[in-house]
Parts: sequence; C-alpha cells; structure tokens
Amino acid sequence: MWPLLAGLLVASAFGVGCGGGSQPVPDVDQGLTVGERLIKYQDELRENPDSIEARYQLGNVNFDLGKFKEAMEWYEAALERDPDHMRARANLAGLLQEMGELGGAIREYRRVLEKSPKDARAHSNLGNALYANGQVAEAVDEFRRALELDPNEPHAHYNLGVTFADEGFYDEALLEWRKVLEVASPGSSVAAAAEANIRAVERAKTTYEASSRE
Repeated sequence: MWPLLAGLLVASAFGVGCGGGSQPVPDVDQGLTVGERLIKYQDELRENPDSIEARYQLGNVNFDLGKFKEAMEWYEAALERDPDHMRARANLAGLLQEMGELGGAIREYRRVLEKSPKDARAHSNLGNALYANGQVAEAVDEFRRALELDPNEPHAHYNLGVTFADEGFYDEALLEWRKVLEVASPGSSVAAAAEANIRAVERAKTTYEASSRE
C-alpha cells in the first residue's frame, strides 16, 4: 500500500520522558545554565559528600554536556547508594538507549517497572527500547499497556502509530498520531513529530491515489 511513503516518517519511535527520542529527562533548575548547574552540584557534593541527589543531578548535567560516559558513572554512583532512586534509574535507561546499548536499557526500564508497575510512561519507554531492539510484538504490548494505564499518554500513541505505519496500516497510524495532537502539549516535540508524520502520510496517499488514476 502506498509505496511512495517509504522513508517519509519522521522517526521510528519516541521514548523516554523528554517528549521525544530516547533521551533522559533532566531535572532542570529554573533559570540556571548548564554551567551554573554543574558548579551548584559540584559545590553541593563537596559540602555533602554523601549526597545522592548531587550525584543524580551531575548525571543530568553531564548528559546535557554530551558527556555520556561521565553521566552514566554519576547515575550509577547515585544508584549504588540508593538502588530505589527511580529517576536515576529511568535516566540511566534512557542514556543507555541513546548510546545504543538496548539490552541494558531494557533491563533498567524493567527494573523501573518492578517498582512502579502502573507507570504509563515507563511502559512506553520500555516499548520504545524493545521496538528499537526489533522486539516489535513485545513493544506493542508495552504501548497498549501504557494506554490502558493512561489513555492520554502521547508517547505511547505516537509509538503505536509508528508500529502501525511500519506494518502498512496507515489509517490506524493516522488515528494514533491525531490522538497525540489531542493530548500532547502544543509545541512539544512529540506533537511536532506526529504532525509531520500525518502530513507525510496524507501527502503520500494523495500522490499515490493520483498516480493510480493515470
């Protein structure tokens, strides 16, 4: 169906909690630059060498600086001191996915869900990693589970739409992406990606139908 659509979709799947992609969700201090955050949490760690939060935040800062190895070390340091620090674990999972370490990402997402089984975003994030790892059926199960828990989870709708499109079910994909536009924050990256995919599908459909009449 619609061979002209190949390669037009914006992305394969949206994931961990930043509104798009696999990136972790840093806790951004209001009004502070990355450099100011770095100084703040370095100072906090010097004043309180046992601070788990400072280690977690330094992981976020290093992620923002593109220093993935250092970010991973800080997240792991936070988790060594508090294995139940789920923000650190979720961000570690997102970081591992960003680095292409899908097995590790899947493992960490599952550990998040062991503690928070009703976390819709975590199910969507796990589905995203499974999808990227080629485990499509399991990914779809996670997206559907996310939507059972929260019918307004935009990333799960987006991801499910991508899986439909990849299988050639474009009408179903359009329904999911239009739902994203209903529930996502206007201007968010997931809404922008859904809107772009809708345009791509509708444009391809129009082109294909026009060529079929010739």
